[in-house]
Amino acid sequence: MACSDVQTIQAGNGTKTQFSFDFPYIFKSEIHVYFWNVTTKEYDEKLTTDSTYPWRITDANPTIVEFTGTAPPSPTAPTDPNESTVDNVKIRRITKVDDIRALFNPGSAIRSDDLNKNFEQLRYAIQESNCQDVPEEIFEFLEDYYWDNFNKTVYSTDTWSSSDAKIATTAAMDARFQDEATETLTKAELASASNVIPDNDTALPTTGAVKDYVDHVVETDILVNSTGLEKSATNGQVTLGIAAGSVDLDRIKAADIITSSESNPNNDTTIATTAKIDDMIDAAITGDIGGSDGVSITNDGDGTITVGLSDGSVDLDKIKDADKITYAEQNAGSPSPADSNIFTASASSRRFDTIVQTSTPSGTDWEVGKTWLQNDDDQTLKIWNGSTWLDVASGGSFRTQDKVIYVDKTGGDDAKTGHRISGPKLTIKAAINDINADISTSIKTAGSGYTNGSYTNVPITGGTTGSGLQANITVSGGGVTACTVTSTTTLEDYQIGDILSAADSNLGGGGGSGFELEVTGNGDGMTVIVAAGVYREAAPIQIKRRNVSIVGMALRSCIVHPTVATQGDHADGNNALFELNSGSFIQNLTLTGMKASSSGTNTLDSVLPVRQGWNFALYNGCYLTKSPYIQNCTNFSDSEIDNNEIRAHRPRGGLAGDTDSAPTGGGMLIDGSVPKSTSPLRSMVADSYTHVGLNGPGILVTNNGYTQCTSSYAFFNKYHIKTLNGGQANLAASTTDFGERALVADGKSTSAIFTSNVDGAAADKATTFNINAPTAGTGWFGSTTRPQDNMLVEVNSVIYPVVSAVARTDSEGGSGWTVTVSRPDPTDRSGNLGLNGAVSDNASVSFYLRSMIASSGHTMEYVGSGTNYNALPENGGVPIEARQVNESNNGKIWTATTDHKGKFALGSFFTVDQDKGIITMETGSIKLDLNTLLVTGTGYAQLGAPLDMNGNEISDESGNLKLDANGDIDVQSNKIINLTNPASNQDAATKAYVDTHLPLAGGTMTGALTLSGAPSSNLHAATKAYVDTEVSNLVDSAPSTLDTLNELAAALGDDANFSTTVTNSIAAKMPLAGGNFTGDVNIDGDLGIGTTSPDQKLHVASGASTYVQVQNTGNSVNAYYGVDTGGAWVGASTNHPLKLHTNNTERLRIDSSGRVGIGTSTPDTNSKAHIFDSSLSRQLLIQGDTNDAAITVNKSGQSFTFGVDASDSNKFKINTGNTVGAADHIAIDSSGNVGIGADSINNSYGTNVNIHTSTTNGARLKVSDGTSGNGNTDGLDIIHQSGIAYINQRENNDIRISTNNAEALRITSAGVVTAKKGAVAEIDTLNSGTTITPDLNASCNFTVTLGHNATIANPSALTPGQSGSIFLVQDGTGSRTCAFGSSWDFAGGTAPTLTTAASSVDRIDYIVRSSTSIHAVATLNYS
Repeated sequence: MACSDVQTIQAGNGTKTQFSFDFPYIFKSEIHVYFWNVTTKEYDEKLTTDSTYPWRITDANPTIVEFTGTAPPSPTAPTDPNESTVDNVKIRRITKVDDIRALFNPGSAIRSDDLNKNFEQLRYAIQESNCQDVPEEIFEFLEDYYWDNFNKTVYSTDTWSSSDAKIATTAAMDARFQDEATETLTKAELASASNVIPDNDTALPTTGAVKDYVDHVVETDILVNSTGLEKSATNGQVTLGIAAGSVDLDRIKAADIITSSESNPNNDTTIATTAKIDDMIDAAITGDIGGSDGVSITNDGDGTITVGLSDGSVDLDKIKDADKITYAEQNAGSPSPADSNIFTASASSRRFDTIVQTSTPSGTDWEVGKTWLQNDDDQTLKIWNGSTWLDVASGGSFRTQDKVIYVDKTGGDDAKTGHRISGPKLTIKAAINDINADISTSIKTAGSGYTNGSYTNVPITGGTTGSGLQANITVSGGGVTACTVTSTTTLEDYQIGDILSAADSNLGGGGGSGFELEVTGNGDGMTVIVAAGVYREAAPIQIKRRNVSIVGMALRSCIVHPTVATQGDHADGNNALFELNSGSFIQNLTLTGMKASSSGTNTLDSVLPVRQGWNFALYNGCYLTKSPYIQNCTNFSDSEIDNNEIRAHRPRGGLAGDTDSAPTGGGMLIDGSVPKSTSPLRSMVADSYTHVGLNGPGILVTNNGYTQCTSSYAFFNKYHIKTLNGGQANLAASTTDFGERALVADGKSTSAIFTSNVDGAAADKATTFNINAPTAGTGWFGSTTRPQDNMLVEVNSVIYPVVSAVARTDSEGGSGWTVTVSRPDPTDRSGNLGLNGAVSDNASVSFYLRSMIASSGHTMEYVGSGTNYNALPENGGVPIEARQVNESNNGKIWTATTDHKGKFALGSFFTVDQDKGIITMETGSIKLDLNTLLVTGTGYAQLGAPLDMNGNEISDESGNLKLDANGDIDVQSNKIINLTNPASNQDAATKAYVDTHLPLAGGTMTGALTLSGAPSSNLHAATKAYVDTEVSNLVDSAPSTLDTLNELAAALGDDANFSTTVTNSIAAKMPLAGGNFTGDVNIDGDLGIGTTSPDQKLHVASGASTYVQVQNTGNSVNAYYGVDTGGAWVGASTNHPLKLHTNNTERLRIDSSGRVGIGTSTPDTNSKAHIFDSSLSRQLLIQGDTNDAAITVNKSGQSFTFGVDASDSNKFKINTGNTVGAADHIAIDSSGNVGIGADSINNSYGTNVNIHTSTTNGARLKVSDGTSGNGNTDGLDIIHQSGIAYINQRENNDIRISTNNAEALRITSAGVVTAKKGAVAEIDTLNSGTTITPDLNASCNFTVTLGHNATIANPSALTPGQSGSIFLVQDGTGSRTCAFGSSWDFAGGTAPTLTTAASSVDRIDYIVRSSTSIHAVATLNYS
C-alpha cells in the first residue's frame, strides 16, 4: 500500500499558498498539515488556527489546502553533514475511528450506504496504518537514514573509534594515518598541548609545528621589567618600547627638575614640577588681574580668585543697542525673535502680554499671534492674524463646568476631573464613579441632651435608599459637634438630601435627641458628555445619583462595550452594562458586546441561560421617583463579538453576524423586585431604542415591573418584549424583525398583591360580587389597594380578568368594592358568562397583576423565521405567524399588527388579509345593534334596500348553507325546519306530510293507479299495453338463433345451474377482500398493498407500523422488513442470525445476540463485532459488554487488545492477548496519566507518565538510536530500582542536556560534570528568629534578615560534599550578633564577628565535610 494513498509531501517556496492532494477523505477535520523541523527531524503539526500559518479547506476546493496567512517557507537546509534537504510541507489524512460512522442497533435497517460508509472508514484506517512514515524493514530504514548523520560515521573532528560497525570520511582517515604512521606532531596538536613539544625522540613535529613552537618561544622568553618598557608580540615577532605614562619622574636627572622651593630659571632646558607650576599660576592670578565697571575680583586665599558682576552694577547701556529691542522698535517693525537680542520691559509687554478686556483693542499694528481674551459672558479667546482678531474658542470652553463631565477616548485621562472640555476623562465609568462619589455629610442640627464624649462606629439611621452607614461622632456640650462617616463607599448608596440620625443609646444613652445629619453633594443632575469613540468599560456602570444623564455626541460614533471579564457570561445571574437610577437619561449610544452563556436556567426567565448579559437594568435598591429614560440608542449583540477587538465602523467585531443561534446579550431588563420596597416607581421608558440581538432577549419586564416604549425595534431576538410574573408594558410604533417570538405575555405576579374576602354570596354566572377592604400583600408596592382592570382575581381556584371595581357606599357595606369580572362567551364574545360556579360568603379572594402588553401600530416582519442571519428571506427564512402574539397562563396582549405581507390584525378576532383580499372575524366577535336597522311594526329587522349578490353566493364559513346567484338554497347535510303543509306545487313539505303518502320504498295502495300514458323516461311506470308491446317487439327483433327460450338455453350450454357455474368460476378468482394463492402469481405492473397508486414493483403502505414477513415454517425462522414510528428496519423476529450475501457468499452476519461478524460466520462470543480475513490470517474484534469496551487486532495468532477496563476505574489499556486486565503494557486513566508496565498508574505526585515493573531489574525507560544493533550496549536508560532512580548512558559517551537547542549541562564518560552557565541553586529566604536552622533538603543557598540576636543551628540533612552560601543581612536597626552550632568549623576555630551597620550584608560560604562537620569561611561587610 503506497503512502500516496494517505499523504503528500511538497516543498514550500515562501509565496505558494495552495497545496493540492488527490487522496479521498470523509471529513475535513481528518486532514492534517505538518511542517518539517530540521532540528528535531520530525514533522510538527500546524493547526488551522495557527497564528502564523493558518489554513483551511473550502467546499469549493475540497482537495486544496489553502494557507490564509503567511505562505509556507522554502525548505530549511539541514544542519547535520551529508543530510539532504527535506520537503517541508506534509498533508496527511488521519481518519477518525473513535466512532463508527453507521451504528446498527437490534432491529434496525441495514442499508448498503451505511455499510459502504463503515467499510470506507475501515479501508481508510487500514491504509493509514500501513503508512506510518517508517518502512516495514525498520533496521534497513535506520541504516539508510542514520548512517551518514549520526555515530556510524567518524569525521575528521571526531575521536577515532576502532569498530567494524562504523566508517570514516577521507578527511578522518588522513588525520588518523598521517599522524600515526609517522608519529608526527601537527600544528593543531602543538596548540592543544599549549605549545609544549614532548621531550622525546619518538615524535616528529611538522614544519608548521616547528614554526609555531619557535614563534611561541620568541614571544614568551623575551621579558621586560616594570621600569616603563612595554612588549608586544605577534606571529613570532616582539616589539619593545616605552609605554605612555609609564616612566617615573625619578628616571629624569634631578638637575633638570625645578621644584616648588626653587626659583624659576625661565629656560627651555628644565621642567617644573606641578607644585612649582601651581605656585606660579597662583601668583599670576592673584597679582595680575583687576576689575572695573561693575566687575568684581575676590582673592579666595588659596591661589584662586572669583570674578563676577556686582549686584546692580551693570547698566543697560553696557548692552549693545543692536541687541536691545525697544518699545518703539517693537511697535514699528515687529522684529524677528533671535537669541542675540532682548526686549525691554515695555517692548516685551507690547509683544507678549495677553490682552484681557471687554472692548476690542484699538490699533492694527499688533504682533501676529497676539492673544485677546474678551472678558464677557462668552469668554471668547481671540488671536491677531495680522489684519483681524480671529475667534479661537468661546462659550466658556475654558471654564470649569461643574455639572458636566466630558469623556473622550482619544485624549482622555481618568486622573482628570473632566469638568473642562480640554481635560476630559478616558472612560464613562470613571466619570460615573466621580459623580457617585460626589457626596458627603454635614451636621444640620446638633441636637441636645447627649452624653459628652467620642463614639466610634456609631450606626446611622434613616435615608431613602442606603443602609449600614457608620460614623465616628464627637459630642460636646450635649450636642454633636463632629461626625465623620467611616465608609464613603457605603455613603454612596444614600441620596443627596437624606436626613440621617443616630440613636441616643449609641451616644451615651443620656436622653439626647434632635441630632440631624444631612447628606449633601453635587452628584444629582450631572451630565456626562461622551465624545465619538469606542469605549471598553468594566461593567457594571452603576448610576447611584439621581437625574444623571449620559449623552453621546453621535449615535453611530459613540460605541460602548464591556471588557471580556465583565461581558455578561462571566458570572451566574443577570449582569448589566448600565444599572440605572431615578431620572437616569441615556442618549445617542451604540452598545455592543454583552454576552450570555449557552446553558443553564436563568433565575428570572427559564427560557434564558443561567448567565445573561443586559445593556440596561435597574440599580439594586434604587428609589425611583422618575423613570430612567433611554433615547435614540442602538444595541448589537452577537455571540461572535470579540470584546478584545471592537472597531468604530465594525462594532460587532468578529464575523459578519453569527449563524449558529448561540445565546447572546439582552437589551432592557425591568425587574420590579429590584427597587426599594418603598419606591413609588419600578419602571423604565425608552424612545427609539433598537436591539439587534441574535438569539438575545430584547426587553424583559418581570415581577410587577413596567415599561413604556415608543419606536422600539428588534432584530433576530429570542423575543422582542416579554412580560412575566405581573410585568406590564406599553409599546407604540414598534417593529419586530425576524427572531423567534415577538410579543410574549406569561402569567401573573408570583404572589397576591392584595387579598380580601367575599362580602355576601354570589350566584353562578353572576358578573359581579362584593369584597371587603383588601389587605396589601408583600408583592404590592402601591399606595392604594383598589382592584384595577390590569389585574386578575382568583376566587374558588378560578382566575378571572377584572373588568372594573366600584367603591361601595356606606349603605352598601362601607370600605369594600364591587368587582366586575369577565368570562367571555366564545359564541358571542359580547356576552359575559360571569362566575363559573357560585361563590359563598367570606370566600377568599386574591388579586394579581396580570402580565400584559399593549402595543399599537406594531409591525411584524418575518417573525419566527429564526434568530440568526439564516432567518433573512434571501437565506430561506420562513416566518411562523403563530409566534407573533404569544399568550400563556392568563397573560394578555392587546395589539394591532401588520405583518410583512400586509396582513392586519386586531388581536385574534379580526384580520384583514390584504394579500388574499379576505376579512376574517372570530365567531361571536361582531355585535349588531338591531336598533340601528329598519324594524317593522312586528319587531323584525329589515334591510333598508335590496341585497344585490352581484353574481356571488351567500354561505357560512364551512359552506354548509348556500344561497347562490340563481336563488337556489343548498343546505348540504343540514335541514330546513318549522315548515307548514304545502299549499302549492312549489312549497316544501314536512316529513309528517310525506308520510301520509305512498313511500318511495313501496307499499300497499288502497286504490288503483291509473297511468296517463306510455313512459317517456327510465323512471316512469309503464302500462300493461306498453309492456306487452315491448315483449313482442323483443322477440321479433331477436336473432333467429336466440328468439326462443330453447335457443337461449342452448346458448347457456343447457346448464340448469348456470348461476352456480358462474359463481364457482368467480370463486376461483382472488376476492377483493383478499385470500391465499395456491399457485404462482406473475405481475407485470406495480403491485400495491394498502395503496391504490403503487410506484414500485411492490409498494406496501400503511398509516401505522408495517412489515413484510418472510417465514420458513420448517424451522420457524421469521424475517421482517418494514417501518415503524422510529424508522425503517430489517431483521429476524426469532432467535436466528441475520446474514448479508454478495456473489452468493455470506459477507456479514449479525447473530441473535447482536454480535456482528464480517468475514466470519461465527463472531467471537466476547465481542460486539468480529472482522476476519482468512486469506491474510488477520482479524479485528470489537468488544463491549457491561464491563469492558475494547478492540482486539490479531495477525497470524498474535493478538493486541486496546480498550477500556471497567474493572480498573475505566482506564484505557493496551495489552497483548484478547482481553484488557490489570497486567497491561500501557494504561491511561481519565486524567490523561499514562502507565507503562505491569501495575496500575501512580499519579499521587502528579505523575503524567508512570513506568512500572515488578521485576528485580526495576522500571526502566530506554532511549536509543539502535545503531549498536544488540540493544544492550547502546542508548540511554532511565531506571527506578530498589527505591533508587538512575540515568545511565550505556555507551562510552557523554550525557548532554540542552535548553533552547543549546547545550546547558554535560556529564562526560569519565564522570566530569560541566555546565555552560554554571550550576545555579535558588536562594531560599529563612525566617528570622533566635534560632535559625537551614534545611539542606530544601536548598543549599539561603538569605536571612536578622531581626534578633540569633544562632545559626546545625543544618538538617547534611550530605558530605554539599556546598553553598548563607547571606546574613542586618535589619534597619543593625548590631545583630550571630552564634553558630557545633557542626560549624571556621578557620582558627573562631566564628566570625558580623558587621553591625544597619542593612549591611555578610556571607558565609561552606562545604559539608561529614555529617557532623561543616567547613565555613566568612566574607564580611558587603554594601
